[in-house]
Order: sequence, then structure tokens, then C-alpha cells
Amino acid sequence: MPFIVDESYTRDHIHEQLGGEKVSYLPQKDGKIVCGCFSWESNPDAPEVILVGGDENGVVHPVEKKARILEKQEEPIPVFLKQASNDWIFKGYFQVKETTRDRKFLDEKQRKAGRDDVVMALILEPAASSFATYLLTWNPNTWSWASLENEVGTTAEGRPVDHRWSCGSTKRIRVGDRLFLLRQGVEPKGIVAAGWATSTSYEGPHWDQGRKSQGATALLVDVRFERILNPESDEILPLVKLQVGALASVNWMTPASGIQIKRGCEELERLWADHMRFYQSDLSDVGQDGAIEGELRVAMSRHRARERWLRDSKIAEVKQANDGRLPCHVCTFDFFKVYGDIGRAYAQVHHLKPLGDRTRPSLTKLSDLAVLCANCHIMVHIGNQVRPLEGLLAVPRS
Repeated sequence: MPFIVDESYTRDHIHEQLGGEKVSYLPQKDGKIVCGCFSWESNPDAPEVILVGGDENGVVHPVEKKARILEKQEEPIPVFLKQASNDWIFKGYFQVKETTRDRKFLDEKQRKAGRDDVVMALILEPAASSFATYLLTWNPNTWSWASLENEVGTTAEGRPVDHRWSCGSTKRIRVGDRLFLLRQGVEPKGIVAAGWATSTSYEGPHWDQGRKSQGATALLVDVRFERILNPESDEILPLVKLQVGALASVNWMTPASGIQIKRGCEELERLWADHMRFYQSDLSDVGQDGAIEGELRVAMSRHRARERWLRDSKIAEVKQANDGRLPCHVCTFDFFKVYGDIGRAYAQVHHLKPLGDRTRPSLTKLSDLAVLCANCHIMVHIGNQVRPLEGLLAVPRS
């Protein structure tokens, strides 16, 4: 079973998947830290700041030893935050940005946590820079894609499609990794879809129905396709364009799905973006529950991808929580209450984490969005800034 961002897991399940100790907050296996399991009670600023307890008398505490291992470790780790007893929320992959022993900083943080044992702090950051690119494969001779036509239409409307796909023997795929789908076996051959991994690699029922009925399993990955092309009616990105230049070293005739593209990733992105601008009929202004945004698209004027379906889902969530109304998160202004039916469905959706600050794809959740009235939205951004919503009003609402 894969780890899904903001989903809950038990320590037993985490241990089964990753190994290491069941009770340590930095489980270790084969000399490496395999994950981080932190509580907000002991680490109020987790996952960004992790407080490390120890001995001020020069004796290196076992916890501090593990923190030092993680500090030197290049591989990012999955991070879980404790929500309740044996209930751990997966927050994504993080890596150590820096460590600090600054006493003023540590004293401030440990007072906030009600602690007096902190000797150092790990400053973590999302492992966005570690995203890799993988090639998934599809051979119509071995698997018939019955829903292809409908899913092509769905993505053409700007709505992504979620799939479970075979990734061969590859176990390294992580949430956020870039995935391209290569059509093989019959002409035309080439890239027919692109998207992002929404899970790690995991074992599941085999994709071949015959082998599945015999109890066979396969390594799979959950993928969110941003665009799918129909090779029977669309012009796909042809194989001939992929076998030259920086991409010539890629094994485009691979018999296995899930190979990593280590060279030419930028060139592949450019080729796909250039190819897709012929199909780009709409530049949506805003981007659900987990849309991956921020990828650089060469389409029209190179706008950031902001899928309309994400905005619609946030609107629906707020309506459901407010008996069909859309009050502003800051001032509670309600367009329907003031303007009647013409304002019933109107509101603006604000990204709490600006897309403009992102240099790599990242997962946007509904909790990363807020419904605002037009006035508050302008005040948040006036002067080319992004102000926090709390404290925006000079006169608190009654």
C-alpha cells in the first residue's frame, strides 16, 4: 500500500513498509534513517523544525546520534506527524536543509514545546529538488485501454485523470515524480500521456486479468495524468523525435515499464510542452484535494498550470460547510446575501502558498486554498505582496 499525503497510518504499517524501530522517532535500518515520526507536542513547528534532545555535558545521546546520521544523509525521508494514539499523518518527503545549535533559537523553540532538553534542531525542507522522471509503458497488444476515449476528453477539458499503472521492478518512485507514458508495440509509437506520481511504488494485483486470477501481483504506482492523447485521432509525440540529442541514451525500446530517465529530462519536458501547445485551447486561471501544480508549461504565454477543477472543489467544500453559502474567509462577506441570485456562486479562490514561488511541481490540497471576497483578495496582494489572512483586517469582525 502506498503512502498518500495527508492520509493516516499506524506505526505497525509504517514499520512493515520501511523497517527500522517501531518506537523511535527516527527509525534506522542498514545504517540509514528510513523515516521521521514526530509529534506536534514535542515539535510544535514540525515538519520544518525538529527539536533534538540530548545531554549538555558532552555525552552524545542516541537520539542525537540519529539526528547526525540524517544530517549527512542525501536521501530524503518520508515524514509522519502524530495526530492521535497510533494515528500518524503522512506529510511527504523531506530532507535536512541545515542544523543549528544556536542557543537563543533553541531556547525559544523548547519553551514553545515545554521542553528543557533540546541541544540541536534539524531544519527540514520538502524534497522537491529530488523529483525524478520515469517512463511508463503501454502496449495495446497486451492491454486494452477501454476507457481511453473518455479519459482523453476529460483531460482535454483541463481535468486530470487518476490511474494505477505498472512500474516494472522500480521501487524508487515517490510522490511528485514526473511520469511519461510511452506507447509501444504498434504504430504510432511515442509519448501519449504525461503526469505525476501520487503514490510511492507498491505491490498490488497484477494488471493482466489472467495472471491476476491466478493470484499474481505486480509493482504499481498511482499516477495523475494531466493530459492523455488518443493515438487513433491525435498526433502523439513521435518516437523519432525522442531518439536524438540529449534523449538518445534513453532505452526507448525498453521491455519494462518504470525505467528512470536520467539524462535529457529538461529536453523531454520542452518537447512535450511544445507538442502540447497545439492542443492547449484554454488557460485556466485557477487551479482539489490534491492537484499537482507549479509545473512549467510552454503553452501560449507559459502560464503556470492552475486547474479549474481545483477551484471548483474548494468552492464546493466551502458551500457544504456553510449551507450553500460562500462567505469570505477573512471578513465573512457573502455575495449572495448582498446581491441575490447573481452572486450565489461567486467568490475568489486564493492560494495560501503562491504558485509563483514554486520552482518544481508540488501537491496542492484544498487546505492550501481559501475563499475570499474580491476586496480581501486585493488587500492580500496589494503592493505585489502575499499577506497572511490572519490579522488582515484592521478592525476585527464582530
